[in-house]
Amino acid sequence: MDPDDFEERRALNMLWNAARDYTIEPRFLAFENGEAEPYLNCVAGAVYRHYDWEKIEVLFRQIARSRDRHRLENFLWLALEHCAYGRESVDRPALEGLRLDYARRETKRSRARADQRQFDRVYDAHFCRVLSLPTRLSGEDLRLLDDIELSPALDTGALVARVTEIFGRYFGFRPTRPELLASRYRAPAISFGRGKIVCIDKKVISDPPPCKRSGGLNFGRDVDAGIAYADVVREFGRPAFTEADRLALERAACAGAHAACRLHVTAGYYGQTRGDSRAGNDGQIRVERQRKLNEEFYAKNRARNEAEIRRLADRIKNALSLAKSRSWHPARRGALDSRRAWRAAVLGSRRVFRAASFDETPDVSVDVLLDGSSSLARRQETIAAQGFMIAEALSRCGLPIRVTSFCSVGSFTVLRIFREYDEREKNAEVFRYAAIGWNRDGLALRAMRALMRSSPAERRLLIILTDANPNDERNLAGSGAWGRGARYEGDAGVDDAVIAARGLRADGIALSCVFCGPDNFLSAAREIYGARVARVPSMDRLADAVGKIVSSSIASIR
Repeated sequence: MDPDDFEERRALNMLWNAARDYTIEPRFLAFENGEAEPYLNCVAGAVYRHYDWEKIEVLFRQIARSRDRHRLENFLWLALEHCAYGRESVDRPALEGLRLDYARRETKRSRARADQRQFDRVYDAHFCRVLSLPTRLSGEDLRLLDDIELSPALDTGALVARVTEIFGRYFGFRPTRPELLASRYRAPAISFGRGKIVCIDKKVISDPPPCKRSGGLNFGRDVDAGIAYADVVREFGRPAFTEADRLALERAACAGAHAACRLHVTAGYYGQTRGDSRAGNDGQIRVERQRKLNEEFYAKNRARNEAEIRRLADRIKNALSLAKSRSWHPARRGALDSRRAWRAAVLGSRRVFRAASFDETPDVSVDVLLDGSSSLARRQETIAAQGFMIAEALSRCGLPIRVTSFCSVGSFTVLRIFREYDEREKNAEVFRYAAIGWNRDGLALRAMRALMRSSPAERRLLIILTDANPNDERNLAGSGAWGRGARYEGDAGVDDAVIAARGLRADGIALSCVFCGPDNFLSAAREIYGARVARVPSMDRLADAVGKIVSSSIASIR
C-alpha cells in the first residue's frame, strides 16, 4: 500500500468511526498536505450519521448548476460542520479537542492571508468564535455568519430548506426542481479552508447535467464558444500563443475523436505584461492558495528532498554519459583501422588507428507533463513536489526541459506551461500546479506531440505524472472503434490514449510514466505507456523509481 492509499484508508476509518457505519461508501474525504485530516473526516462521518445524505446530495447537485458553485459548496460545508459538530459532540467529547486544534491552525494561517474573499472572512470568523476570539466582522458578512451557523436541532429537511433560503437571499441562488435534475452527477473537488474535502471517486455516477459547470465557471455545451473561451482565459490565464498558432495547434491535435474539442495554452499570466500573476480572480486565488500548500509540503522535508534531487541527477548523468554521441577519427593509437592499414606500408603513416570522441552535451530534451485533473486533488502537493524534483534534477544535468500540466473543462483542454526549455531558473513555478476539472489524456498527448516539435534537441523524452484514468465530460466524436458518441472514459478513453502514445513513439519520442493512481488503474498505465511505468512508494525512493525509467528512456533514444 503506497502512502496515498494508506492516507485514504486512514481517512475512511476516521469517517466510518464517526458515522458508526462501516458499510458507507462516502463521496467525500478530507486531506491536508496529502495526509488525512482528522477533524474534517469526523465531521463528514457525523453528517452521514445524523442527517439524510441523499437529501443533502440533492442540494449539492442543485448547487453544481450555479455560477457560484465553488462559493456555495464551501458555505454548505461550513453549515454542515457547525450542525454536525453540535450533534456529534454530545456523544463524543473528544471531538471538541480536535475542533479546537483545527481552529487554532486555521486562525493562525489566516493572519497571513492577503487574498481575503467573503468566504475566507466568514470562515476565519467562524473559527475565531470557536476559540472565543473577536470576529472583526461587520455588516453583511456578520449577518451571513450568524445565519449560516444553524441550529443543530434542525432535521435534514429543515436544514436544506434553511440553507437554500440563505443562499437565495445572499447570493440569488434559485434551486432546480429535484425532478428536473439529471440523475447522473459527478461530485466536485471542494476546498474547505486549508484542508481539502475532496471527491474520492473519479468515475461519473451517471450522465452529467445538461449544463456542466466546473470550478465555478460555466463550461456548458450550450454556451457560446467565445464566451466559454473568455471564461477559460479568466480562470487559467491569458494565451501563451498567438491566435494563429493556437488554431494551428488545434488543427494538428483536435481531429478524429477530438474534432469537437479546443485547446488553450497558457503560461499562467493574468495581467497585461509577462510575469504579472498577481491574484485577482477566483482562478488566480485558487492557484496561489495551492502554491502555498505545495511549498509548505515540500519544505517539511527539504533536506530529504534535496538529497533525492542530487541522487536522481547523478543517475541521469550516468545514463547520459553512456548515451553520448560517439564519433571516430584517425589516431596514432587505438583500434586498428583495416581501411587505413595500407598507409603504414605505402606512406609510412602512423595514423592507421581510430579513436573515439564523445559529445560533451548529449542532444536530449525532456518534457514533463503533469495530470491536472480533479481526481488528483488529494495528491496535489505530492505531484507538485515530484514534478519540481524531477525538473530540478534534469536542470542540474544541463538538459533543456519544459514542464506543463493539463486538464479539461467543457470543450477545452488546457495546457499550463510552468517553464520553457530555456527558463532554467523557473523550476519553482511548478509549485503553482493545481488540480481542477477532467482529463482528456489522448488529446493532451496529441497536443504534446505537436508542441514537442519545437524542441531544441534531436532526441526527445516525455515524462508524464498521471493516474492513467482518462475521463472527460465531452464524448468521443465520430464512430471509429468505439461507436459514435461513446463516453470518454474506461476502455474507450484508454484506447484513445494508447493511439496517441503510439503517435508520439512514431515521432521518435521516448515515453515514461510516473504513476500516481490507485492499483486498479496500474494496468491501464502499462497499456498506454508500456514498460517504463514507475511508482514512487515514498518520497525518499523517488531517485530510484524515476531514475530507472529515465535512464531506460535515454538509452532507448541514443
